Amino acid sequence: MALKSWLIDRGAFVHSCLDLVRCLRNDGDHGCFATCFIGAGEVLLRVPTIMCIEADSLIALALKLIKLLKTSSNNWEPYLSTLPLNAFENFLGEWTNDERSLLIGTSIDIDIEKEWVGTILNESIETSTDEAKRALRLVLSRAVELSNRKWLIAPGIDALNHAHPSYTNAQLYITNDDSILELVCTKDIESNEEIKHNYDEYLTPALALQRYGILSGLEDTSAWAPSAVLVDVSTLLPVGSLPRYIALKLRLIPQQHNFVLALTLQDPLPETLIGVVLLKNLRNFDDDLNHLQNLGPNQADFVGSLAIAPNDIFTAVFLDLRHLLESRLASFFTGRPPPPSTIKTADRIKAALAVRDHEKAPLLAALEILKDTFYFQNYLLEQSDN
Repeated sequence: MALKSWLIDRGAFVHSCLDLVRCLRNDGDHGCFATCFIGAGEVLLRVPTIMCIEADSLIALALKLIKLLKTSSNNWEPYLSTLPLNAFENFLGEWTNDERSLLIGTSIDIDIEKEWVGTILNESIETSTDEAKRALRLVLSRAVELSNRKWLIAPGIDALNHAHPSYTNAQLYITNDDSILELVCTKDIESNEEIKHNYDEYLTPALALQRYGILSGLEDTSAWAPSAVLVDVSTLLPVGSLPRYIALKLRLIPQQHNFVLALTLQDPLPETLIGVVLLKNLRNFDDDLNHLQNLGPNQADFVGSLAIAPNDIFTAVFLDLRHLLESRLASFFTGRPPPPSTIKTADRIKAALAVRDHEKAPLLAALEILKDTFYFQNYLLEQSDN
């Protein structure tokens, strides 16, 4: 009740049927629950950003939080006292070296927490390593990014746990001017039902694990956004009348849980995109040309040039792309996972393998499109005719 009264006194709206800090586990992790029936469409929480903790970066936000936690008798105590002390065992900094080795080759930077903690300690010399870790993990798992690129922690709203959109019962809205955060009930909620919302519709298993310490459900590919993969190759291609070196990019773009292959032609300057030359829906192999909009004027010429290029040039591009994809796949951990001596280790192994498999999927799908030069060349010819 202290947190609810504190929020209301500072200008927030809190639904009368909300229990904001019900303990879920004995490690101090919290969740938000309904204490009585709440109908769809009702506002659960409305929090002005002026009563939030705000900063320009996640590290700056962690430093602000540390300062508040170290200040005795401050008016943030009703909120600060609800923050968990040790509900961080799933974060990568707590994993063993054997467990973290399973993430080799994935997009996860297994050393980033150590680097960020080091930065915090340099900025706040009276802060201990444990204090820095706790503040950083609280910020990573609770902060919201605004449209102006600033980060904030919204007391009350940060107590909610994550769920896939199919299993949420609330949605967070932020006003266009970033002045108010509002949590709205999206379906009827019964008494004692936990209230959950989706942290990010583009959340991948890798981001869920690294930022939020989420372990469960990562193997369910339908519950997460697909991983985007980008590989580059520089090669000699005929563009116009003169051959020149260009950068050829192979991108696997997530679109509604489908992988889209985009082969793009670029000038040596990376920011100068000439046009998309190949677009393919990899989930069902149906052509999807709706996304071919605002293309550069050289798109059709380049498709035709590549499709009818001399065999040595075309084959070189094809082999370069296949080699890059195969090399990328070979970078993943391929050894035998460590024996799951504890339930904790078993959950971490399962999560790491789910992240790996999720990121390997688009690479394997791209190799299927590049299965042979005949298939690839004919597809380019079809695209150039369009």
